[in-house]
Amino acid sequence: MFYNYSKNTETSKSKELKVLNEQPKQESNKKSSDNNLTKKMRNIFEQHVWWTRNYLITQTDKTADADVVLARLLQNPVDIGNIYKEYYGNDVAKKIADLFTTHLAIGGQIIDAQIKGDASAFVDYQNKWKQNATEIAQYLSSINKKYDEKVLNDMMQMHLDLTTAEIEDRVEGMHQTEIEVFDQVENMILQMADYLASGLE
Repeated sequence: MFYNYSKNTETSKSKELKVLNEQPKQESNKKSSDNNLTKKMRNIFEQHVWWTRNYLITQTDKTADADVVLARLLQNPVDIGNIYKEYYGNDVAKKIADLFTTHLAIGGQIIDAQIKGDASAFVDYQNKWKQNATEIAQYLSSINKKYDEKVLNDMMQMHLDLTTAEIEDRVEGMHQTEIEVFDQVENMILQMADYLASGLE
């Protein structure tokens, strides 16, 4: 009887230990998944600012790779949309891709206006850029209640302000300042990527 009791007790304890061992593993798997999402979001948004910068350089320096750089840059909105496709489907992914494609298109017009010294067009495109940024914040917060529209809009507007400063410094040949501003652009976009990823975790 003692043997049987010990055996049964051991079996029961083994089951308890199995459950206890599985719980941290499940939590570990979730943390790993969350970390992978954050890395993916950071990678895609870092590419966003890096390829924007590369495109800016092709325009100011009239380099031969302008078309291929632009093509790579325009892949970025699709990549952003594809992250959300996993959670919300094709229609949402397309809408997000369209909004960020517009964001890049207006950015290209701002670069062109700055290079040409067209102050009127520059201001007009700036206003359109800010409106597009507001639309991005509105749409993302409408599909995910974890996103605060004001927080997202503030981040987007800061991204525009810093990118505008980068464009102006590049065109004016203030390269040291331009690089310092780009460091801020990069830090800002990584903060936004972390915020966006946190809403999907």
